[in-house]
Amino acid sequence: MNQIAMDRINLLLSKLRQPVHISFIASNILREPISKTKEILDDLKNEGIIEESELAKDYFHVSSRPDTH
Repeated sequence: MNQIAMDRINLLLSKLRQPVHISFIASNILREPISKTKEILDDLKNEGIIEESELAKDYFHVSSRPDTH
């Protein structure tokens, strides 16, 4: 997570209680290009912090799985 400050990660996670589209995340929450936003979201997905919605492509939400760390 070196690429983004923890306060921005916390802001992002507070907004992802409901599924949010990647374009909204990029332009309104992270204020990063889509490509950079996708990298950040992929990192969070790989860590099990967020999930992509099963109902719609490119919508993300906080993981409902319990933390396994």
